[in-house]
Amino acid sequence: MSAQVCGIKLGPGDAGVAVGCVARVDGLRFNFRDRYLQQVRGVGVTIWRPYDESEGVVTGLAVGLPVTGAATLRGRALAAGIEVDQDFTGIALAPIGFRAADRVRGIVLSGVGTHASGNVDGLVLGGVGVGVEGRLRGIAIGGVGAGGGGSVRGPL
Repeated sequence: MSAQVCGIKLGPGDAGVAVGCVARVDGLRFNFRDRYLQQVRGVGVTIWRPYDESEGVVTGLAVGLPVTGAATLRGRALAAGIEVDQDFTGIALAPIGFRAADRVRGIVLSGVGTHASGNVDGLVLGGVGVGVEGRLRGIAIGGVGAGGGGSVRGPL
């Protein structure tokens, strides 16, 4: 993972406010599109999904105007579209859609669809549909349909 910086940060050490591709920040980070992200602890605000495969961890609140994503998201996520390349733990609200490439633990509410390639433990709602490729433990509700590719424990 590269530690390049293509932005500015105001504050000592990792603490403060960052604008642009600052690799690590404990505080507030604004960026158009994430690149070189290692860690945000606090609030990460983006305009578009990360370049290529997402890097880094966002712990706290991830806000997308309209889209956000990371390799791992822990906490809360709010965006029209949310894309997680590894694990998601927390609560997500995505009026258009939510996608996680690995494990989801928590609550996901999406207006159109929710998709998880890995296991889901929690509540997932999709206005049109919900798809879980792995094991589902919890509740999945889709306006048109919901399905699980692995074992399912709980109402669909």
